[in-house]
Amino acid sequence: MVGTGKDIVVRVDDGILWIGKAAYPLRNIARAETVEIHWRKGSAVMRWLVHCMLIAALAAAAYVVKDDVRLDGISHSEMTRLVGYVVLGLLCLRTLFLLPVLFARKHWAMLLDTSGSAQAAVVNPDRRKIDGLVNDVVAAIQNPKQKFEQHLTTFSFAGATIGAGANIGQSGGRNKVTI
Repeated sequence: MVGTGKDIVVRVDDGILWIGKAAYPLRNIARAETVEIHWRKGSAVMRWLVHCMLIAALAAAAYVVKDDVRLDGISHSEMTRLVGYVVLGLLCLRTLFLLPVLFARKHWAMLLDTSGSAQAAVVNPDRRKIDGLVNDVVAAIQNPKQKFEQHLTTFSFAGATIGAGANIGQSGGRNKVTI
């Protein structure tokens, strides 16, 4: 679920907030805040259970038709063992996809509200870095002639790097951001 970090430069210059290659005019930013990212652990466990039930149903179907299937050189016991290995492999694979979600570290995001939807511009496990970045952005909004530059690491989730204006889910008014 959590990928490796990607180094980016966050800077304000001439009234424009640059996050990597994405540009946000400071006058279009309505709000900047630090929010904790909440992992969707419940839905990940439910997805794992559904996949396990599907695998079990396929295994049961294979067991039912095993007497009707004839493969040259493979006995019924060998076929049963082969199906068991495939089922075990699929269950292990699904479990490997579940574990990173269950044991994921806390991450924090700088959330920018613009005229469009809320966007997570930078995601990092260090809350102090994100808080400092939000403070710098707010100071730049209050004084557009101000300049700053920070080098930090943003992280990717489920194959998509968050740091180039990726839309994220926010439920409620504040501080409930899910990935």
